[in-house]
Amino acid sequence: IGNAQQSYVGGMAGINVCKAENTTSYDTSCKQGVISVPQSDSGITVSGNSYVGGAAGINLTGAQVTQNQEGDKCKANVQGSADNIGGLVGENRGKIEASAFGNSGAAAVNGAQNVGGIVGYNKRTVSGSMTVTARVTGGTAVGGIAGCNSGNLKGTNEYNQMESAAAVTATGNYAGGIVGYNGAGLVQYAFADGKAEITAQGGDAGGVAGRNAQGATLQNSGSNSTITAANGYAAGIAAVNEGTVDACGNKAFNGYFVQSLTANANAETIGAAVAVNTGTVQNCNLGTDVRLGGSRSNMTVGGLVGTNRGAVKDCSVPNWLASTPDSIAALGGAVGVNDTGGTVQTVDVNTSFGGDYQTVGGVAGSNLGTLTRCSYKGTLSGNAPGNGYCMGGIAGSNGNSSGAVAVI
Repeated sequence: IGNAQQSYVGGMAGINVCKAENTTSYDTSCKQGVISVPQSDSGITVSGNSYVGGAAGINLTGAQVTQNQEGDKCKANVQGSADNIGGLVGENRGKIEASAFGNSGAAAVNGAQNVGGIVGYNKRTVSGSMTVTARVTGGTAVGGIAGCNSGNLKGTNEYNQMESAAAVTATGNYAGGIVGYNGAGLVQYAFADGKAEITAQGGDAGGVAGRNAQGATLQNSGSNSTITAANGYAAGIAAVNEGTVDACGNKAFNGYFVQSLTANANAETIGAAVAVNTGTVQNCNLGTDVRLGGSRSNMTVGGLVGTNRGAVKDCSVPNWLASTPDSIAALGGAVGVNDTGGTVQTVDVNTSFGGDYQTVGGVAGSNLGTLTRCSYKGTLSGNAPGNGYCMGGIAGSNGNSSGAVAVI
């Protein structure tokens, strides 16, 4: 169906219409468009330029795409040469809902920008219990559920979540197990499981989101995936967080967080939850068997956050560290470097770790900000090879020679 020059191409409808949207092309009295996705054959290929989906190229305001029968699966291969390419819908301004378990997306999805296993660009609502096992490949903003999200991606609850086991590859920036780029959107009750391999060849990769932008929220979500950023940051929840990461890993959410995570980054900082935080990370609990790797020298590594310039609060870090990169400048049980203006509050670390690293701290490797009501329980070990190497129960180093005001 379609060709590489055609836009608005869908396996069932190019445009699913409900009402006019700043255009005179459609009658404002038109009836609501509803597409119920049946089981499709695996041999179907849907091709186009932009706005390409296995069910609909674009789903307009008030229109719906639903998948309600168990066993109903879109098995199409969806290919787009430009942007907004999705396994079910290219761009969603209405509602996509799945209430039946099973593979909800396409067999394979390929595009340039905003490429997702369910939807390329979600601007309104994607909800329900769904599982994606597709191969999702694109240039920038590539995700197991959505490439880019400015709306709501919500599982039903903590027991019936939105789940991705998709192999996600971004040849450019922003690869995410759930969403590549979460811009002012909400992701809730979503999980990228251990079958998922998330790779960004030219930028950042995260178990849930490659980037969680200012005003965006990741809540009750997690990952136990293998995450690789060849030329950027890597982390179990969001590689870069400018918004809010909340309640990721609470016991109510089946204990999910970054259990058995493997993250590898060719960048100067890496974190089990967030690599670089300028927003808020709160109410999060770390899992076990976390493996962090990197090829850079003098890396900054944190049990929750690599480098914090925002707020980290009300979190716990149990026995977490299975392995770390060989070359580390700052290693912290919760935060690698708490940078100027960063705050870490009410964070409890209960684990043992160490090594021949420059600065090692039970809570923060290096503190240039404020640490309040934090605790560490465990054993710190290492053989410092010379002057300038330090170790502390709360912070390896507090303040610096440039006069930074650091408070514990």
